[in-house]
Amino acid sequence: QALHLDNLLDAPGVICGPLSAAAAWCGAGTDATEHFGIDVKQLRGKKQYDPQQLTNLKHCFINYDILPTWTVWLCVNLNPAWIIFDECHLLMHHTAQRSESAYKLSHWHSIQRRIGLTGTPVPNNRLDLWSQLRIVQPRQWGESKHMFGFRYCDGHREFASGRDDEEREFWVYDGESNDIELRMRLAGTLLRYTRYEVQGALPELTRNVLRLQVSTDELTEYNSAAHNIIKYLTDKGELTTGARTVDWEGSQIKVKAADAAPKAIRLRAVSTLIGLLSDIKARAAAKCVIEKIQKREHKRIVVFTWRRRSAKYVTEALRNTYDGTTDGLNIFGPIDGAMKQKERQFQAAEFARCEYSVYVATLGAAGISINELKAGSCCIFSDLHWNPSILTQAESRLHRDGSPNKKIESIFLEVEGTIDELLICHLTMKAEAAAAINPNDQIGVNLVGDLSSAANSSEGESLDAICELLAQMDGDDE
Repeated sequence: QALHLDNLLDAPGVICGPLSAAAAWCGAGTDATEHFGIDVKQLRGKKQYDPQQLTNLKHCFINYDILPTWTVWLCVNLNPAWIIFDECHLLMHHTAQRSESAYKLSHWHSIQRRIGLTGTPVPNNRLDLWSQLRIVQPRQWGESKHMFGFRYCDGHREFASGRDDEEREFWVYDGESNDIELRMRLAGTLLRYTRYEVQGALPELTRNVLRLQVSTDELTEYNSAAHNIIKYLTDKGELTTGARTVDWEGSQIKVKAADAAPKAIRLRAVSTLIGLLSDIKARAAAKCVIEKIQKREHKRIVVFTWRRRSAKYVTEALRNTYDGTTDGLNIFGPIDGAMKQKERQFQAAEFARCEYSVYVATLGAAGISINELKAGSCCIFSDLHWNPSILTQAESRLHRDGSPNKKIESIFLEVEGTIDELLICHLTMKAEAAAAINPNDQIGVNLVGDLSSAANSSEGESLDAICELLAQMDGDDE
């Protein structure tokens, strides 16, 4: 609509985004074609590519992974007047190749209009905005991440002991400052609309938290790991196969070269705990699906998991129970990142076509762009995530305009007294950070409100310390 109002729709333009978003822009039936009459073609090729694809081409989609290859060709051959960055939060790491290429493309002299689209403008903390803003609004936010962090993220110096006990100074940008000024600067830039504001009549959404009763025997391994994660990883041989000795939280441990950095060890620790819990919850997710189908409460159910292994377990458990389609239930999955996007879309279309069906996928593989899932009336989140926008975007695959259902049920599985409850604490911090940018953005806050009615965690300091690692873990690596 913005391009239409600017009389730029007939001018050459580029849409950049993740590969999963291509189906939303290219081909018949997309909004771009049906409502605005523009024919978007997808560019292909990273190492072996043909610039002739740009011949007589006016509007194209290019995925971020191959953008570095095509940047110069797009500028010189297409000379675009506008550019759209879809899922622009994927550009929050300014040193990444995709971000550098997007930055160069955005600075091309012919560009008159730049638009960034995302449901997750603040994936981790406010500092994530800087790289996105400098691409979408060149020369307005400065070329220094430090200056943005100092001004708006409560940037301050801290000191820590380095090698040889030397005290070293470094900057930390982990807070919020000058809120009113930032909101005023973003007032005409960050147009944060919720799906309730921009879409038509939505089905009624009900969120239910299924708090699992897990036996002590089932939690034996998890509790052992939570009590002493370093000992657990060492006993499993995860940290003792390398030759490097590092000091981690007062313990001298041998690790692989790839695990020598403290953040790598933290990532291994947190991932291990969530993974152990995920195995337990996968069994409960399969059981929940079976009960819902047997009671005919829902015809089409989507299951979201955090791990590939969990998606595989749920899929196999359902197939073992129903033996294919003998009971009229069609099972699609496991859908994960190893599956090509076209196949994910195809299976989602088949899921929507069948009368009784289940679609089992990881959050990363189906949490965005696969809009055929709107045929489902129930989504089950086997695992939580530490970013509320990841969960709400996945939920929006079903709860959206055009759904054939009057009601949508969203079910979240939790195990009390585990890292689940601390993940909810982290979700709360993320949701509040997003709401601080725009007070009207309450989707994440409402989600954590629905999830956080459980009793306080009984795990104590061991898991509380681990939860702190989440804040440092995501956002540092792509």
